[in-house]
Amino acid sequence: MKPYYWLTATLLIAITSCGKVSEKPDEETTDNTFLVTPTGTLGTPADIASNADNVYITGSTYGPAGTTVNFGDVSLRLGGGSDAFIARYDRKGVAIWAKILGGLSDEWGYATAVDKSGNVYVAGSFNNTAVIDGITLTAKLIDTHLGRNQFDMFLVKYDKDGNQLWLKQVSGAGYERPVGIAIDNNGKILVTGYFDSSIAFETTGTTTTAGPAFFITSFNADGSLNWNKIQGEGKNGTIQPKSIKVTSKGNIIVYGAFSGTKKLGTTMYTSGDSDIFLMKLNAQGDITWERTFGWSTTEANGLAVDDDESTYLAGDYKSMLKIGNITLSGDNVRNGFLASYDKDGIVLWANKINDDAAQTTESALDLSCYNNKIYLSGFYGGKLTLGNTTLTTMGGVLQGFIVAYNPDGSVVQAQNLASRSVIPSKFQIDNSGNAALYGTFSGTFTLDNKDYTPLGNNTVFLAVYKAE
Repeated sequence: MKPYYWLTATLLIAITSCGKVSEKPDEETTDNTFLVTPTGTLGTPADIASNADNVYITGSTYGPAGTTVNFGDVSLRLGGGSDAFIARYDRKGVAIWAKILGGLSDEWGYATAVDKSGNVYVAGSFNNTAVIDGITLTAKLIDTHLGRNQFDMFLVKYDKDGNQLWLKQVSGAGYERPVGIAIDNNGKILVTGYFDSSIAFETTGTTTTAGPAFFITSFNADGSLNWNKIQGEGKNGTIQPKSIKVTSKGNIIVYGAFSGTKKLGTTMYTSGDSDIFLMKLNAQGDITWERTFGWSTTEANGLAVDDDESTYLAGDYKSMLKIGNITLSGDNVRNGFLASYDKDGIVLWANKINDDAAQTTESALDLSCYNNKIYLSGFYGGKLTLGNTTLTTMGGVLQGFIVAYNPDGSVVQAQNLASRSVIPSKFQIDNSGNAALYGTFSGTFTLDNKDYTPLGNNTVFLAVYKAE
C-alpha cells in the first residue's frame, strides 16, 4: 500500500444553513497534504463514497447555534442540535462544496453513494421537522398504537455541483433508519434500512409487520419507486441490516444482525443472542439465497463483493464462531474474522484475523475489493500478526491498521495507520485505485512526513491514498 497523498481532519460541528450550499471552485494546489482545524464539538462520521474525481462524506454534527464549521475553505454556520451534512472533496483534498441537511430539530446523515454521472445520494433520519434545501419535511404519524412517530427517513439526490434534483420522505410508526445505499449499472438506487412495525413509501401505502423488520428498496433515477421488499418479520427480537452492495451482474447483497425469531425469505431463523445474516437478491428484489451464522457477541462490520460475485464479510466475535462448517476459536476478547462466500452462498473459507497466540483485542471495521485483492481496515490493541507481518500498537492504545488479502485469504501485506487511537470506520477503493479512509483519531497522525495534531478526543479525519 502506497502512502497517503492528502489528509483533511476536522471537528465536525452541528451546522444549519437551511439547504444553502457554500462552494469553493476547483483550483490547483501545490501542497498535497493539509489540515482543517475549526473549533467546536465533535461530529460523527457515517459513510463515504468516491469516484475517479471526488470523495463524498456524510455524517452528523453537533454544537451550539452560530458556531462556524469549515470543510476546507468552505465555511458553514451552526443551527444547534444535531444536523446531517454532505461534503464533496476533489482528489487534491480541496473541498468543492458542502451543505447542511437540517433545521432546528435533530437530523442524522447515515449513508451516501455516487453514480456514474457524478450525482450523489444521501439518506438519513430526522425527528419533528427538517429543512433540506429550503424544503420543510414534517415527521408523519402513520400508526397511533406506538404513540408519536420518533424518526422519519429522508433520501435526497444532488448533481455534482450540489444542486438538489429530488427529495423523498419515508414515514412509519416509531422509527425509519436507512443504513446503506448502492447504485446498480442501470442507475437504480438501492437503499436498505430498518423500521419499527410499519413503514409507508410514497406510492405503496403502509406496510405493517408484527415487529421490527427491514426494507430493501429500489428507486429509479428520477426518484420514483421501482420496488420495495420487506424482510425480517417476526414479533420477537430485532433485526437490522448494516450494508448493501450491488454486483457487476446487478445482483444485490445485504447483511446485518438479528436476535429472536425472524423470517428471511420463506424460512424462520432463531438467534439466542445476536446472529449475522447474509442474503443475495436478484435485480427484482427476489431472494436467491440467505445464510445465518454466529455465536454469542458476534458482530459483522464490513462487506465487499468482487467481480466474480464472491462475497467477503468481516467483523469480530468472542470465544468461538461457527461459519458454515468452519469453527474459529478465540479468546474472551474481540477476535477479528474474515470470511468468503462464493456466488452461490457456499462458504469458501473463514479465518481469524490475528495469527498471534497472545490475547489481543482486534476488530475489522470495513472492506473493499480492488485489483483482485481484498483490503480490510480495523483496529487492535497490543500485538497483531497478519501473515508474515507483526504489528504493535503505539503507546498501548488502540491502533488502526490496513491489511490486503488474496482471494484465497492469504495475507499480501499489512501496515499500521500512522497514529495512536485511530479508528478507520469507513474504507473504500474506487475503480481507479483511489482509497479513502474516514474515521476518528486521538493521537498525532503522521502523513507524508507531516504531523497532524488532533483537535480533541476523536477528531474526525478523511485520508486518501493510492492502493497497489
